Parts: sequence; C-alpha cells; structure tokens
Amino acid sequence: MAENCSRRCAEVKRNGQASSIPAPAGTVIRRFCCKKRTPSSLVQLAFVFALTLGLCGCEPVQSLYPFCDPKDAFFDAALLGSWVNKEETGLNTIIRFEKDSLNPNNYKAEILFRTDKPEEDKPDQGTISFRVQLFQIGQSQFADFYPLHYSAKSGKSSLDFDSKDNPFGIPTHTVYKVKLEKEHLVLAWLDDDYVKRFEAKSKLSLGTPNLDHYLLTAETENLKTNLLINADKENLIDSEGIAFERQP
Repeated sequence: MAENCSRRCAEVKRNGQASSIPAPAGTVIRRFCCKKRTPSSLVQLAFVFALTLGLCGCEPVQSLYPFCDPKDAFFDAALLGSWVNKEETGLNTIIRFEKDSLNPNNYKAEILFRTDKPEEDKPDQGTISFRVQLFQIGQSQFADFYPLHYSAKSGKSSLDFDSKDNPFGIPTHTVYKVKLEKEHLVLAWLDDDYVKRFEAKSKLSLGTPNLDHYLLTAETENLKTNLLINADKENLIDSEGIAFERQP
C-alpha cells in the first residue's frame, strides 16, 4: 500500500493540476457532478456518495496515505454493532461495525443510507463498505476509514463497484475523532479549511496547495506527529460531528 500511495502522491505533486489527476473519492465527487460527466441519475448517486463518505454535508479532509500505522491499530468490542443517525430531511444513515476476520485489530464497516422522502431522479438507498482502523493519538481516539466497495440505487439506475475500480477517482483515507459512550457514538472529522489554515500558520508541508480541492499528501508518520497530535489544541476538528445511537 505504501508503494501505491507514493506513486499516487508523486503524480499529484508532479502534475499540480486538478484536471490532470484523479480526484479522491469522497468529498471531491461533487465537483465531478457539477461537470456532468455521467448521466443525471448517476450524478445524483455520486452526490450522495460524497455526503455519505463524509458522513455529513461538510468537507472532511482526505488523505492519500493512511492516518493510522497498522501497528498502532487496536480493537474495542464496544464499537461493534449498528449505529443510526436520523436527519430531519428524511435521510437515515446506519453504520455497522464488525470484526475483520483477516486482521483482528481491524474492523469492517458498512455505511447504509436510505431516505424516507424519496424524490424523482435522486438515490433512495445505498451502501459503502470500509476498512476501519481504530487508533489513539495523545488522549484522543481516531478511526481511519478507507472505502472498499460502493453500491447505490435510484429508480432503475444503479452503481456497484469496488474502490479500486472507482470511476469517479482514486480512493482516499478519511479520519474521524471517535467519542464512544455506551449507547452514543460521535464521529467528528478534520475540517479541510481548518487544516489548510493550520498548515499555512505552521509552515508545514502536508497537502496540495495547487489543486481546486485540498488533499493531504504527507506520509502517515508526518500526519500523526504534526497534524493529529495538534487536532484538539488547534481546533482542527468539527465542533459537533455527527451523532449516532446504538440500534437494539
């Protein structure tokens, strides 16, 4: 994986232009939507992927490299099971965590979304599967989400593909601060605007300043020692995040 990250990172830095590199999967998909590179119904599906990958309507920062070193990942059984968030808009999001059968320190997670208020030509349900690694930096716990598979339906249109075959761009890592208290789970993301300001203030080299979207290209150790360790102190994390309740 490190070799693949290095290759992709070198391509980003070499080109320096958004039009000449693949966009990271996640929040940047909505920019592809605006360019109407797919049929309208699939554009709508891609837009919801942007929301679901971010778990919100905001812009969590994306990274080419993992935020977690595999040796730092640990397993907490309290995270297992299904968690639900219901929005007033009628969009329901469920996250299901299970233990990874191949790696006891990893999770497999599915994010399922459906709407109680379907609209014409808009997706009404979908699923994204992830590999998730839970780890600790200082006093805070974080989770690295890496997409594995996507599927969604909108009427007669559908999307179904593995992340390596993602037609919208390269898969990227997203990190969330994890607050887990019995039946309540909050996932709070690193905000890309906050991170950009912190990078400029600290004179660090963490991301790509020449693109129309911000993408972290620093390696894992750099992300840990210069970014995540300062996430709370520098207020780099969204103040509210998104709250989930455990499903019975």
